Amino acid sequence: QAKAELERCRSKLEEVLSSEALSRASSSNALGDIMKLQSALEESAKNHEIQDAEFKQTKAELEQVKAELEKHRAEVASLSQQSDSQSQELEQAKAELEKHRAEVASLTQQSGSQSQVLEQAKAE
Repeated sequence: QAKAELERCRSKLEEVLSSEALSRASSSNALGDIMKLQSALEESAKNHEIQDAEFKQTKAELEQVKAELEKHRAEVASLSQQSDSQSQELEQAKAELEKHRAEVASLTQQSGSQSQVLEQAKAE
């Protein structure tokens, strides 16, 4: 009977040892999985930092381009205003030229009339 009891205890011990070995193997696998997840998280965080830095750089470049665009817009507005002023000056100069032409034509006509009168006076 002691022999049977001993055999039963041995069987129980083997079962416990086998269960413990399975538990250790499972824990080892879980630890490996945890290490892989930690490595993946670290890699993801590193990628996020890189993307964040790239985003900040791109944002700074965009702000610089916006500033340059505003500068060019101001230059275009200034040139447009200058062009408008020059167009007005040109129109005024044309009007003044036309006025002088009319005066010259009138003076030429008067001179022609006076020449005729002088010629008639000489003829008489």
